[in-house]
This record gives sequence, C-alpha cells and structure tokens, in this order.
Amino acid sequence: MSDDTIKVFVSSGCGPCAQVKKMIEEGRFNLSRVDMVDVSTDEGFPYIEKLGLTKVPSAFKGSKECKILSDEETVVIDCDGEFSEK
Repeated sequence: MSDDTIKVFVSSGCGPCAQVKKMIEEGRFNLSRVDMVDVSTDEGFPYIEKLGLTKVPSAFKGSKECKILSDEETVVIDCDGEFSEK
C-alpha cells in the first residue's frame, strides 16, 4: 500500500459503513480519490491483522490512521489534523 493512498475500510452489515460507502460512491468526500476495501471479503480481511483494525469504518494513509468525519452531506477524511469535529 502506497503511503499516499487513502484506504477506507468498511464491512457489510455495518450501518455507519453503509452511509460512508454511499457518500464516497456518490463523490461526496473531500479528497480527489480514495480506495474502499470491504474487510468482510477475502481481499479485505488481511488488512484487519496488517493494520490492527478494530473498528469500521476506518481510514488509513499508509499505516497512519485517519479520522472520518461526516454529516448528512459529506464525508471528510482527515489524515493530517487539518479538520476538527464541530
């Protein structure tokens, strides 16, 4: 995983994940591009151990965990501490 790639980890059956996934699929997020990974799939499951995931939705830039902030309109993925929760 490249250090500049933002990966958003979701899981099927997770309510907050469904909301985040929908907004990202609709382009309602603050970054130019993110890669979504479903950890409940064979492809995504290894990330649980690799990154020590304990919750979803989660976002990572390289091995650094990012904050996911959202309202009804937009998802903000904050990897550099630029945004703060209201």
